[in-house]
Amino acid sequence: MKTPKTRQEIIAFLASRPRENAFLRAEFARAVPQASPSALTRVLAALVRDGVLVRVGYGAYARAKPSRWTGRFVPAAGIDESVKEILLKLGVDPRPNSAIRDYNAGRTTQVPAWLAYDVGRARIVRKLGFGKRVVNYETSRR
Repeated sequence: MKTPKTRQEIIAFLASRPRENAFLRAEFARAVPQASPSALTRVLAALVRDGVLVRVGYGAYARAKPSRWTGRFVPAAGIDESVKEILLKLGVDPRPNSAIRDYNAGRTTQVPAWLAYDVGRARIVRKLGFGKRVVNYETSRR
């Protein structure tokens, strides 16, 4: 079983990228090419259990930190930044949605209460989020 070595290599991979907060499973698979898919799954699940990472979607992980209020592990950079980084890695250019654009332009005083991004013409159906905060996608004709 190569799991201890795989875990060490994934931890080293995370340490080599201190500015990144979100990662795709494919990045871990490229970082540890000798690991089997099942070993990679076991190691990632252990890292989630240990509070090194949190899962923010199918094949998407973010660095973790304990919450100030509950002590549970949450995304270190916040769910907004983590999801934005994952979308960029998936090749999608996330922009503010229409509600945020209206608020920023002063057309409304209502602050959007949901997390949504304008993904242009990209076809994305991946469910990303953490806890009750799930990303909604808005398409536009850019």
